[in-house]
Amino acid sequence: MSENGDVGSFASLIAAMPKVELHVHLEGCVTPEMALRFARKNRWAYPYESAEQALAAMEFSDLSSFIVIARVNSQTMRTIDDYCDLARQYLGDYALDKIARYGLTGGQNGHLGLV
Repeated sequence: MSENGDVGSFASLIAAMPKVELHVHLEGCVTPEMALRFARKNRWAYPYESAEQALAAMEFSDLSSFIVIARVNSQTMRTIDDYCDLARQYLGDYALDKIARYGLTGGQNGHLGLV
């Protein structure tokens, strides 16, 4: 908050500042929309029929519930192109948020020989 109490100015300042993403798993960045698209493209049995259903399932109550949905979403990615599409989306979104440095990791699906 600024000296005169203007919360908008403070929010603008934060939005304009460069930021750092210290640790992010690429597979954890799959949005419900992307997971649905990947699942349909790859003919994988995604347990949700719509992005809205998937988003409702993303009401995490603890780490275990997060891991379950992250695994389901990441399993929709079956090709190198899927990973490239996800990385492009992730990096594009973060550029808009002025994130200057990334601690990006990947590999939950490494056993598939994709990464």
